[in-house]
Amino acid sequence: MTKYNYKISLRPLENYFFGGEQTFGDKSDNEKRNYLAFSNAYPQQTSLFGLLRYLLLENNGLLPLESHREEANKLIGAASFNSSKPGEVQNFGLIENISPLFMQNENVMFRFVHGLNKMKVNFENGGDSLTQILSSNSYPQIQDYDPKKYYPDYIENAKGDLIHYHHCVFKENEQIGILKNSPKEGFFKQNYRSLAEGFSFVFYASLKNDDISFKLQDSLVFFGGEQKMFQVRVIKDPKDFPNQLYGAPESNKTTLLSDAYIPESAMHHCNFALAEIQEFRTVIFQPNGHRYFRKSQKINLLKRGSILFSSDKNKLHSILDQYPNYSQLGFNHYY
Repeated sequence: MTKYNYKISLRPLENYFFGGEQTFGDKSDNEKRNYLAFSNAYPQQTSLFGLLRYLLLENNGLLPLESHREEANKLIGAASFNSSKPGEVQNFGLIENISPLFMQNENVMFRFVHGLNKMKVNFENGGDSLTQILSSNSYPQIQDYDPKKYYPDYIENAKGDLIHYHHCVFKENEQIGILKNSPKEGFFKQNYRSLAEGFSFVFYASLKNDDISFKLQDSLVFFGGEQKMFQVRVIKDPKDFPNQLYGAPESNKTTLLSDAYIPESAMHHCNFALAEIQEFRTVIFQPNGHRYFRKSQKINLLKRGSILFSSDKNKLHSILDQYPNYSQLGFNHYY
């Protein structure tokens, strides 16, 4: 397991907004404009990575970037994350890896889990089931599962205690209004989030111990789609990395600790999956840091908390591990 030498905690000081696919859209495109925009509950791994790069630049006096290009490239690398080349390790300067996102309440760490994670799944013999092109004479039976019932997402600590996070951790707040000096197209409704008292976002980072001296320290930053203020706390050489949240090995069950880039071929090694899709895309940057005004092609990741039951766990894990570009940014972690 990666050795992380920095712990970064984020605490929003006001309502925040993490954008996804459903935003207001381009104001000039009436066909594709939305009047409703919903915040994601938590930041994506690429957002955490971008925040770390910004902190390194800001803490070390390398902004504006255009005036310190050479020093900045040594510190954080010249290019942005390239989602289209999952098999290539990228150079991000001193940044080697970041971990998946965790939650912390006081001194207790939590991971994200699927709503069906704690239910028992038995594979019964008799009858046929089809998984992709593979046929099997067994089928899954989820104990006490009712398909008409909603099973919410949770966070879970090392003791197995669950918290339903949509209402208890991430609270929703709405803003409704009409833009000034605009016709009726100016009407909008925006969903924000706030974090329950005592909770914070947490991720870990592995930074190289090179000859380059640098600062990484507590800060106040504007973060997210609406640039809301967050309090950042940094701990060097943390002693509390939550190894226990990676879990003890089980015979045929793999749970995603983070969103994961997985090709269809991986599903050939699965008997059954309790999984959701997370839509994902990135903003395109040139190697010199100048921004193209377009986004990358949308891809579908498997959402953190998804559960894969595999006929050959080693083959499934080897596929998850073969995309270092994503692993660098905390994707494709599992337990």
